Amino acid sequence: MKKTLLVAFALTCGTLLHKAYAQTPSSYSETIKNPTYSTTFKSLVSSHHLPAWVLSSSTDMGSQNVTLNGKNMYVISACKPHECSTQKIAFLIDSKTRKISGVFSSYSEKSNTQNLKWINITPEDNLDGQTVLFSALSGSLENHPKNFNF
Repeated sequence: MKKTLLVAFALTCGTLLHKAYAQTPSSYSETIKNPTYSTTFKSLVSSHHLPAWVLSSSTDMGSQNVTLNGKNMYVISACKPHECSTQKIAFLIDSKTRKISGVFSSYSEKSNTQNLKWINITPEDNLDGQTVLFSALSGSLENHPKNFNF
């Protein structure tokens, strides 16, 4: 009986851990393919006229957990394959509400300018969220993750 209960407990814990992991993907490519988020990503990419690589063939740049205003969030980022210096994208995802906001960066070597396209940014999104997103594009978030919890 004890053995049966122990096995049942272990299976339950394993299932719960798997579900928790499934809700918080660990990479950009995993997140955009996750059924929980894929429809939202497709809608955001379409409505902001972003390039096709954003949903199909991106190069993962990393993911980080952050805390903003007491909320657990994570950031995922990616760049255009073979042209990381010219096009990048980062998304900030609220783990609880599943709200997604982001920034798309395009850099012109010819004019030496960077253009940012903010995605799904609302008045509730404060400067801290935008700072975290821009830091993900620059690599600063990955290099100094503990400095971006507000």
